[in-house]
Amino acid sequence: MANPTRFTPLQPESLYPADPKLILQAMQDRCYTASDRTLNDFSAASPITALYEGHLFAILELLYYANKLPSSMAVEFLKIAGIQRRLGKAAQVSLTFTLSAPLGSAFYLSAGYMVSDVSNTYNFTTDEDLIIPAGSIAGVVTATAENLGRNYNLPAYTIKNLSESRAFLQSVINTEPASGGIDEETEDEARARGFVALRRRGLTSADDYEQETKLLLGEGSVTKAVGLLAADKVSYEKGAVHVFGLNPDGTELNQAQINDLQSALRNSNKAPIGVLVYVSSIELVPLEVYAIASLLPGSNPEAIALTIYQRLQEYLQPGNLSLGETINLKELEFQVKLAGVDLVQSVSTHTDQDISYADIQLPNSYSAAYLFDLTIDLVLGSENFTYSYGEGGDLD
Repeated sequence: MANPTRFTPLQPESLYPADPKLILQAMQDRCYTASDRTLNDFSAASPITALYEGHLFAILELLYYANKLPSSMAVEFLKIAGIQRRLGKAAQVSLTFTLSAPLGSAFYLSAGYMVSDVSNTYNFTTDEDLIIPAGSIAGVVTATAENLGRNYNLPAYTIKNLSESRAFLQSVINTEPASGGIDEETEDEARARGFVALRRRGLTSADDYEQETKLLLGEGSVTKAVGLLAADKVSYEKGAVHVFGLNPDGTELNQAQINDLQSALRNSNKAPIGVLVYVSSIELVPLEVYAIASLLPGSNPEAIALTIYQRLQEYLQPGNLSLGETINLKELEFQVKLAGVDLVQSVSTHTDQDISYADIQLPNSYSAAYLFDLTIDLVLGSENFTYSYGEGGDLD
C-alpha cells in the first residue's frame, strides 16, 4: 500500500494579538506595580485608562498594517515579474447563418453583426466577414460575447435571434455550446496563479503543459498532456505534445478555443524549440445509469432520489476522477448507499438496448465520463417509486 508523504501550506505567524483586552490588562497591571500601587484607578472614566486605550489603539493599528506587509511585498514582487490580475475572458462560439434560398452571387455579412440568445439577454458579435458563396445556402463564422464572464457560456441551439433583418438572411444557430467565458479573478487567485507561473520556468514536463493550459482556460478547468501523440490522436509523432482540455463549466472546447490554445502554447516563449503542440477537447463519455434500492421505513423517496442524483453527478464530474480511469460500479453503488438507502439491489449502465453490470472501460487516456441520465427505482414497503434525472430521457 502506498504511503505518500503529506504536506500542508505554511501558516505565517500573525503580528496582530489575539485578544487586545489582554494587552490593556497587562499595561494596567504594569502601571499598578511600577507606581507601587499609587496609580490604581483603572475604571472606564479614568484618565489613565483613556490614555492607555489611545496608546493601545495606535499600537494595534501599526500591528495591523505591519501584518499586511509580507502580502504587500509579495504583490509588488509579482507586479515587477509582470503578473497581472485577470479581468475575465469573453466566450466564443461558431455560428451558422442560413439563407432563405441559394443566391446567384455571393452573400456578404460584415464583421460585427450582432446576434443574441432566445431571451435577448446575451449578445454576440461576429469576428470576421461572412461570405456565403453563390449557390450555397449556409455559412459558418466565429463570434465573441459582448461582455466577459461565464454567463455567456450558453448551451447549443440557444443563439437564434438576429439583431437586424438583411435581405435573404433567414436564421442563425449555434450547433455547439458557446464556451471559454471566464469570470474576473480575485486577488488571492491572481497571487496563487502568479507564484505557480514563476515556479514553472519552461514547458518541459506534461505537468508544465497541463498547468499552463489551466491558466489559459481558467480556474476549475481540466487538462491532460500526452507526449508523442500526433494530431490524429492515434499515431505517435516525435517531438509532439498533445494537450487535452475541458472548460471550467465542464463543457468541451470549441474550435475557436482550440485554435487559440494551440497558438498560445506553440508561440509561448517557454516552449522548447522543435516541439509540436496539438490541442483537442477532452473526450466526454455520457453514462446512462439505472439504480434499484430499497428504503428504510419512514424515508422520503423523492428526497433520497435527489440525493442519489447529486452524489452520482458529483462523483462523475469530469476532473474528480483521473482521465481514462475505469468507472467502478461498486463505487457507484457506494455513492447510492451513502444517500441513506437501506439496501442497494443493483446499479447498471445502459448503452442503446444493452444493459451492463460490468465496470466501464473508458476508450482513451484522455476520456472522461459524466452522468448523462439517471433512472432510480426505490422500493418502500409494498410501494415502488421511479425517478428520472438528466438529459437522456427514456433509457430504452
